[in-house]
Amino acid sequence: MPYSRANIAVMFDIAQAMFAKCQDIRRIGSSSLDFISVATGEYDAYVELDLWAGDIGAGALNVEESGGKITSWDGNTAYQADPSLKSHVVASNGLIHDDILTVITTETGRSHNRARQSSVSNVSGR
Repeated sequence: MPYSRANIAVMFDIAQAMFAKCQDIRRIGSSSLDFISVATGEYDAYVELDLWAGDIGAGALNVEESGGKITSWDGNTAYQADPSLKSHVVASNGLIHDDILTVITTETGRSHNRARQSSVSNVSGR
């Protein structure tokens, strides 16, 4: 799960939605090992937020070389032009990549709307 507690709600929402569509969710804890697990076919996918360029590089290359796909959560490149910026990443076998991006888009939209409604309620005193 996320290293930053500030992102825990959105990551739990995504995990819950994905769990409803898959057999199991596992987490090793090392992005390098998670990328290798996708590249070797042990995992179908790996979803993570706030990865540094050094967390992505070699593992992502392994995923791509094995025929998999890696993107940011919005479907664009997973690599930041500025290595001081973090990336939200999806690595997959390629077959389920678009389905994962759909779950992420749906759940991040729901989380954003709930957070916005909560802040409006707090401001309005409800």
